[in-house]
Amino acid sequence: MTPRSRGKNPHRSAAGVTLVELAVSTAVLALLLLLLLSMVNQTDSVWRQTRGKIEQFREAREGFESMTRRLGQATLNTYWDYVDADGNTRTAANNLTFVPRAYRRQSELRFISGPGLAGSETSAPPRPTHALFFQAPLGFTAPLDDADTTYTQYGGLENLLNTWGYFIELGDDRALKPAFVKTPDKTRFRLLELMQSSQAMELYGLQVMAGGNPLYKGREWFLNPINSTPLAARPVHVLAENVIALVLLPRLAAGEKDAKGAAYKASDLAPSYLYDSTATRDIAALNPNHQLPPVVQVTMV
Repeated sequence: MTPRSRGKNPHRSAAGVTLVELAVSTAVLALLLLLLLSMVNQTDSVWRQTRGKIEQFREAREGFESMTRRLGQATLNTYWDYVDADGNTRTAANNLTFVPRAYRRQSELRFISGPGLAGSETSAPPRPTHALFFQAPLGFTAPLDDADTTYTQYGGLENLLNTWGYFIELGDDRALKPAFVKTPDKTRFRLLELMQSSQAMELYGLQVMAGGNPLYKGREWFLNPINSTPLAARPVHVLAENVIALVLLPRLAAGEKDAKGAAYKASDLAPSYLYDSTATRDIAALNPNHQLPPVVQVTMV
């Protein structure tokens, strides 16, 4: 007989996985799955944040383009009228004693921009940075209330004047949501647009209250509509959210020179950022009286 081989049995099965090896493999797999899940969550979070920023930027850009387009339509519809030696125009009060001495540019319309016009960061509601208000032939009509049907009579009159404006306001969205929406209130900085319909424009009526003088310099023509109550009834709507600052700089056109031929700086027109078409300055090139600024630099944050 041949001796029995003491080597490895070729028919014996391979050694099995031990319990320790199985536990280690499971732990490694669980760790890999945890890392993968963390990466997926982080990627999703970054994607949602990026998408939100893109949407905010798009909304702000559309608001910026809408604002600058409307601003380009601002008008003062100026004309020339007599003034007396003191620069006063003829009114019902001085009609019998008025002595014309010269012509001067006049307008019943207004253009005003600058800081603190609509309020401030400490007002209620807070309205920080700059604001802008003007008239433009935008032909916007809307019902004054649920019973008003007169606005339908203005169909086809696309060049009717409107009071328009822009300002920043901090507040919640309770007045912006329908009553059936029960989502939590969101407090935001918002760029608001004043859209006063043609039949509601107060400017001419306020001039009559001030004695019929076309040099009326009050600010009620835009403060009344933006401060009216309730807030939901204001002729105001949100143009863009999360806009925290609006800076407006009326500027001279390039090449403006003084009487001696020296060039003005562009910012000389409104060194304090305030531009009011009812103001008067002694320097002809810098006089805003019943004139629109040649350029308005608009910055939004």
